[in-house]
Amino acid sequence: MSLLRTVLFLLLLSIPGWALSEPPGWSPERASGLAGDERLEVGLAHVALERYEDARLWFESSAAVGESRAKLNLGWLHEEGLLGAVDGAAAVDWYTRGVLAGESAYATKLAWIHLQGRLVRADLATAEQWFRHAIDAGHSDARLGLGSVLLAEVMGGEFDRIDEALDLFEAALADGLVLGSYYLGRIYREGLGVAPDPALALSFFEVGAEAGLADVQWRLGEMYAGGHGTEQDLVLAAKWAYLAAANGAGESLPLIREVEGQLDAQELAEARRLAWVAAGGAVPADE
Repeated sequence: MSLLRTVLFLLLLSIPGWALSEPPGWSPERASGLAGDERLEVGLAHVALERYEDARLWFESSAAVGESRAKLNLGWLHEEGLLGAVDGAAAVDWYTRGVLAGESAYATKLAWIHLQGRLVRADLATAEQWFRHAIDAGHSDARLGLGSVLLAEVMGGEFDRIDEALDLFEAALADGLVLGSYYLGRIYREGLGVAPDPALALSFFEVGAEAGLADVQWRLGEMYAGGHGTEQDLVLAAKWAYLAAANGAGESLPLIREVEGQLDAQELAEARRLAWVAAGGAVPADE
């Protein structure tokens, strides 16, 4: 479910009972007696009944008197093709109006639309502008988005962008977005625009692994298996490989086969116990 669809359904929860049962049809006269948020509610009620053309008229009326959420919902109608064919230009136009009217969280959505070339032609410069708009408004998820764009450019040879990418990932991680640990770990593990630092990479991977990120867990297991940034520890390597596999990272399966072939029965049992405990399994009372 898209973010806009989620917001739409959350808004529906607050609609008066009359609106959900039989909202009034559109007319300028009916709209004139309602405030912008009330017009929005009527439009949402029509969406619930799949009367999208009526919803459009109510949303446009609401948007005309300054209701920013109505602008986002108009973008959604056009993006989903609920008024006929998908109209990417109209969707982006309404999302842009909504963001500029104060719905800054959707600047990140606009950034990804322009970056991926979805709905409109791909435009990296415009994507960066929208990521920065969201960052300036305090939305830390945009730091990860812009950081990933800059990292891709670093990997393409534009090494001067690595410092800003590092700053963005570190700020995102400080804000509690543990995915930042994945990017930071890879940068220092692979030496992407910086000198490789396995120990620092390990410290970042540990943060993401403890938080349950499967892609980080198998990378951490690989580092313990090879003794990169730490002493080799095949039991911990197996522990993280098991957890990664349980969380859906198929990349960990070759690592599991490699490590299991080097552990005895007691060590395997310990690795499985550690994985069980880390996954939230009950610890025996005598431990």
